[in-house]
Amino acid sequence: QQQQQQQPVGKVVRMSLKEEEQEAKSPGRMAVPSPSLPSSCFVRRGSNGDDSSAATAATEEAAATGAVEGIGSSSETSVLRTFQAFCGGRPDMDGRSLAKLCKDSGLIDRRLSLTDVDIIFARVVTKGLRRIDFQQFEAALALIGDKKKLPIEDVCTQVQRANGPVLHSTTPHAVRFHDDRSTYTGTHVYGGPAAGAKSKGHVPTMSFNHLPGHLVPPETQEGDCRSRTPSPMAPASEERTPAPSQAAGATVTTSACASSKSANCLAVGGFGSLTGSVASVAATTPGGRRGSMNSSVTTASYYCNGTSGGGSGTVEDTFRAYCGTRLDMGGKDFAKLCKDCGLLDGGLTSTDADIIYAKVVSRGQRRIDFQQFEEALKLLADKKGVSAAVVHRAVAASDGPVLKCTKTDAVRFYDDKSQYTGVHLHGGPDTGSKIASVHDRDSHGWFTSLRADAKDDPLPDMVMRHLGERSSSPPKSSSVKRGTDPVPEAPRRRFSRTDSRTEPGAAGAVDVKKLSRNPPMGTDEVTMIFTDVQGSTSLWETSPEDMEQALQMHDITIRQVCARYNGYEVTTEGDAFQICFHNALDAIGFCLDVQTELLNLDWPERLLQHPDAAASPDGAWNGLRVRMGMHSGKPASVTKHEMTGRWRYAGPTIALAKAVEGVCHGGQIVASHASFTQVDGVLTQLGSPQVIDLGEHIVEGKGVVDPASGDEGTAQIRLVQLVPEAVAHSYSVSYSESSPSKGMGRVFPPVLSERQVSPGFEDSPAGESITLCFVFTKGVAELAANLPNLASIALGMLRRTLRGELQDATGYECQEDDGAFMLAFHNMGDCADFAVNLQRSLRQMPWPAELRLKGGLRVSVGALSGGYTSRRPHTTTGRADYFGTIVNRTARIAAAAHGGQVLLGGENPLTLEERSQIDPRCHLSRLGGFALKGIDFPMVLTELVVPDEDGRIETFPEPRTKGRLSD
Repeated sequence: QQQQQQQPVGKVVRMSLKEEEQEAKSPGRMAVPSPSLPSSCFVRRGSNGDDSSAATAATEEAAATGAVEGIGSSSETSVLRTFQAFCGGRPDMDGRSLAKLCKDSGLIDRRLSLTDVDIIFARVVTKGLRRIDFQQFEAALALIGDKKKLPIEDVCTQVQRANGPVLHSTTPHAVRFHDDRSTYTGTHVYGGPAAGAKSKGHVPTMSFNHLPGHLVPPETQEGDCRSRTPSPMAPASEERTPAPSQAAGATVTTSACASSKSANCLAVGGFGSLTGSVASVAATTPGGRRGSMNSSVTTASYYCNGTSGGGSGTVEDTFRAYCGTRLDMGGKDFAKLCKDCGLLDGGLTSTDADIIYAKVVSRGQRRIDFQQFEEALKLLADKKGVSAAVVHRAVAASDGPVLKCTKTDAVRFYDDKSQYTGVHLHGGPDTGSKIASVHDRDSHGWFTSLRADAKDDPLPDMVMRHLGERSSSPPKSSSVKRGTDPVPEAPRRRFSRTDSRTEPGAAGAVDVKKLSRNPPMGTDEVTMIFTDVQGSTSLWETSPEDMEQALQMHDITIRQVCARYNGYEVTTEGDAFQICFHNALDAIGFCLDVQTELLNLDWPERLLQHPDAAASPDGAWNGLRVRMGMHSGKPASVTKHEMTGRWRYAGPTIALAKAVEGVCHGGQIVASHASFTQVDGVLTQLGSPQVIDLGEHIVEGKGVVDPASGDEGTAQIRLVQLVPEAVAHSYSVSYSESSPSKGMGRVFPPVLSERQVSPGFEDSPAGESITLCFVFTKGVAELAANLPNLASIALGMLRRTLRGELQDATGYECQEDDGAFMLAFHNMGDCADFAVNLQRSLRQMPWPAELRLKGGLRVSVGALSGGYTSRRPHTTTGRADYFGTIVNRTARIAAAAHGGQVLLGGENPLTLEERSQIDPRCHLSRLGGFALKGIDFPMVLTELVVPDEDGRIETFPEPRTKGRLSD
């Protein structure tokens, strides 16, 4: 103490090792100085060494009750916290952050320039890396002290005084409704909505009691270590004062500059020098037992291992955050995850991520589960040349999708509801504009009997996305000419031999240098393409000279585009080509570019007079018409030709590709479902071609083997048609039957298969009136959240049963998403028959034991007949998609129904002829007129009562609507 009293006021004093040992052995105290940095970086004395300041006195008082001495005044933070603040949420620091730290800490002067800082960073950073950890940061501080000729204590003092990065920005003006909390209403009066899940908002700083060390033990944690992340909006250093009843407990002091996840990782990442002071925490168990360094390190190791490897669920939480409300992840979400987590760099491009996604996704599916996601992370690590733990750590450190949006300014006439007039006084147009008169108000009680809207919209995400697309994205205007009336043509994309997909540095470009230029071998899955010219024999007979010139143009174009996409020309036979590709992405890109470049060639004039090469007025046809068919799979054998030396491919996969080409028409691109699933989610890189589902077909050919049954000679396969966007037919415009422009754009006849098994887009219900039906599975979201494996099994059983009944009723499936189905029928009779059989089949299903007690999965069915605005193929699936008011109305009817109930909309939903199609034991029961959200007139609902096999009838409560308006 005498030595300490001799020190000048405010000077930093370092205790000797002997004093530190005595300090640690003192009752109720555990001092944990850093062996690499001076203890003075964490303990400050007053002028007489007696801790005269108020902050020091509070620390001594806490130490007397079992708290650890390790933090100074609230205005000064530890060196580690300063390090973490400049790391920006990551466990390590780059050179730019180190330079800013030195500048903000006042270390930059004539003796230490920014160039000197960069040189010091280069000396301490590990070779081949661009970021430093805390141990290397300590070494950098020592070098800075040597450069400035200052003791390390003074350098640490200047560093710890920095409360975080100094940000230079514009101070916003005060907003009364935000800054004046006395104006808050609703839940914001009590602090606002509860903290959400990952990526849903900031979790507030929390204080934990009875900690065995300086970390929350596994048995007391709720969720993962993310729940202990302090709010970024909190002050730079925030200390929670324990309640009097908690004086013997532990108090956790957290900082906004460092997340708990980063602190946990630092505790076991080789930064042992600050293990006891990482969280600046003093802890003693309720029984008076002092915490120890070893127990703290063990607990920290538990969390860090879970973070880096997903053991505690943090990697899976990131996966769930990017899945949104679904159980699996799409290709676009996977690409955004890679971008947000900083995985994309020179060694991994967005195209590489798309290719890896296509490798792990199951055949026939478009989304991946968590197991496939982990496999994708391993492939990402192999591609980047780093360990899987590095990739896992980067993914686990994510706080969810990075959302970029603009906050709107306040609008008085919108935000101040006292300014509302008319129907908006009573809730807006949803309450019904057609009966806003006094007479209707008195007779129906519209404004007084309606229920308030629910907080969450009851419609599934699939329906909300569909309705949002309909309301925000109007149909594209047609780019074709109708008759002789001039219609402005939309700019048509022309592919050239210097397309952006091959230019280096282009967004989404395919780096062909990284792809193998060697022919695909037998162990690889290949995509085989066969091409042929339509009507070539007749063209040769008509004009041999012109046909010879045209064939040369055709061959040159195909070979140039083939080289661009790393294709391997197997053989040619006349005007037919057989080309092999490493993947379907290149194969489909090749077909689209060939069709567009053939369209733009200057063909001989006499050739264009032939029907099989004539140019069309709308520009969709011009010159030779080449049909293309493809299929993906592994060849049975790969051998080298004795004479030509070219590799030859054989087997059922090659025969099936040839059979697909045989059913095509000139100018048509047809891919098997096995090929199309490989490019699902990356169609934008191919120019966003038009996708049309052709349904399942029976094709025949020599060497063809059915993949499912093993029958030889024929195979059942789903076919998908792709059309370049520039020549695609616009289905958004409702053409009349007599319109001469109905066939504008490339529209093809039905494919020439042996037999069609399931309907395609052209077979979907159409006409002046159709019946739309929605089927919603009740409680599937909660089941998927609590028991995901059981939910997957149950939904699989539901899908098989529904699709079997749908095929018997000649219905059409438009979309399906997590148990929500959008279906279309030619009339209400077919729909009612389907609904009756579906409800009865679900009651008799052998559900798993966990669901059997609840009666299995229950579905609500809603149907409505009427007209639609347009019918066009879905952008990614090619299935028929309907647009118009009928979509929202039918979805609201299905949402109003209870599980096991069938509701039909309209006054007389079934005609006498249609009633004869359903079971005579079923009958209709009119429920009355109801108010539905988004519908400005009362909707009459009729229940289709479906008794079970024993004739028992289940009764349901009143439909879930905004209120009854009439009987």
